Amino acid sequence: MQKGPHWIELNWSSPREFNMIYITFQNRGKLAWRNFCVEGKINDTWQILRIVDNYDEFRRLVLPIGYIKTDKIRIVSHDPHVRGGICEIRVYNEPQHELDIASRVYKTIRKADPNVLLPWEEE
Repeated sequence: MQKGPHWIELNWSSPREFNMIYITFQNRGKLAWRNFCVEGKINDTWQILRIVDNYDEFRRLVLPIGYIKTDKIRIVSHDPHVRGGICEIRVYNEPQHELDIASRVYKTIRKADPNVLLPWEEE
């Protein structure tokens, strides 16, 4: 419950090339971060690679971020009410068709029916 920003940072001993980040939170709902950004350290400056509004509070996100080569990234939340944590962050250099699929999925879930529940969420 400390005042933000809150972040988790990944560091490698040498720069890595990637274009997709997979993030898994503790749980769907209140333990998933809602508003955050993905930053990369480029030329000794933190630059925003993607701003994310996870308003549906999904547990897993697949985020195309464009091609980057860096030795540091971080996931940053400025939300003062962040409750949950990040369980997993994976970075990959995916082929273009995978990026296209992930982009379409990300756009599609933004149009999802808010009344659809997962099997374990049914009343």
